[in-house]
Amino acid sequence: MFYYTETKFLKLKGRFVYYLKLATKVFLVTAIMFIIDKFIIGKFIINLPTLIILGPTAVLLYLACYKLFNFYEQEDWIDIRNFGLVLLRRFNSPK
Repeated sequence: MFYYTETKFLKLKGRFVYYLKLATKVFLVTAIMFIIDKFIIGKFIINLPTLIILGPTAVLLYLACYKLFNFYEQEDWIDIRNFGLVLLRRFNSPK
């Protein structure tokens, strides 16, 4: 849907290559995280509390793996970093 809109209506060029690269990046990181989740993290999930702790940990590992391969664009990484700082300030602020 995005590809169709960007090529037909917005007349953007090179969209197929862009989405092919994006899909490759996502697939690579997802494959790595699947292996880590299936064989390492999944072994430690035995009840709801461990799921509540390790679920978000897996998401953070995915984001870290994506950053490790330097797949984030500079603007995206700045937004993620700023969001994290705001979140930390919110948790550390006195109530």
